[in-house]
Amino acid sequence: MKRFKFSLQTLHDLREQERETAERELGKAIAAVAEATAKIEALLNAIVQAVAAHAANLRVKEVNAREAQMHTEYIATLEQQLAEARACHAALEREREVKLQELIKASAAAEATAKLREQYYARYISELAREEQNLMDELATIATVRRLQGAS
Repeated sequence: MKRFKFSLQTLHDLREQERETAERELGKAIAAVAEATAKIEALLNAIVQAVAAHAANLRVKEVNAREAQMHTEYIATLEQQLAEARACHAALEREREVKLQELIKASAAAEATAKLREQYYARYISELAREEQNLMDELATIATVRRLQGAS
């Protein structure tokens, strides 16, 4: 009997590869978002520490104007970096969402060809069973004819 051969196997394999690629890309996007989140948290901690240091410096009786200006500029720089990090985080979130949609599409396409393959396989099994039944019927008919010829 012939072996089962799915005529769209190449297409199915391609769709599976696309799904796996989309999964990897989504994983990278999720990691990038996590990294951006960690950077935002680090900047927030740095701002809190800088503000605390500046407040401690201002409590000293003798305030050094140059040092106070440096603290202020440092805090402003950290806030600018925080704004940039938040913008980068938002862009990475959008990219992650795009990658998620790509994965959903690729998974749906791969699932469609997998179901089609299952249907083809079920049809193949059904045809094999029908062929086997036809052969069995033919053998039974031949045996009956031989018995009848031998009896006469």
